Amino acid sequence: GERHASMISHGEIHPLPEICQKASSMHNQSVRVFGRLDEYDATAARARVAFELASLWVDVSKVPRADPPRLGSLYQYIGEVDSSAPRVGEAGKGTGTGTGTDIDGDRLEPRPILRARVARCVDGLDIALYKRALDVRNLFLNAPSPAKRRST
Repeated sequence: GERHASMISHGEIHPLPEICQKASSMHNQSVRVFGRLDEYDATAARARVAFELASLWVDVSKVPRADPPRLGSLYQYIGEVDSSAPRVGEAGKGTGTGTGTDIDGDRLEPRPILRARVARCVDGLDIALYKRALDVRNLFLNAPSPAKRRST
């Protein structure tokens, strides 16, 4: 119904490298991902997380802050993938010189970027066990249903 359509998505679980590789086809998709916090820019409310040789920028401006982010910690984010190009007309205006700055002289926001609404530190997560659990979950979700098995 109408109420259901406006509900916030829980975020489909995707490995960080997959989001980086398929970002253009995942635009506006709600995802759940984790990675190690590599870089944090408090002024721009941006974090960069990395996992398995891939890295992704995360816009954390909508995330309620309880604790300051800790570099090197493992974080899980839920939000929407934004693979759109930066807005037309941003580069080269104001104090920028056309070298990737916006009208305020700030660097253009990187793409793809995850527009996070939830961030939580998951230090202590057993990554190997988590990945095994995801593999089992995916086998279950991709298995034919009992009704489909009977009809074949």
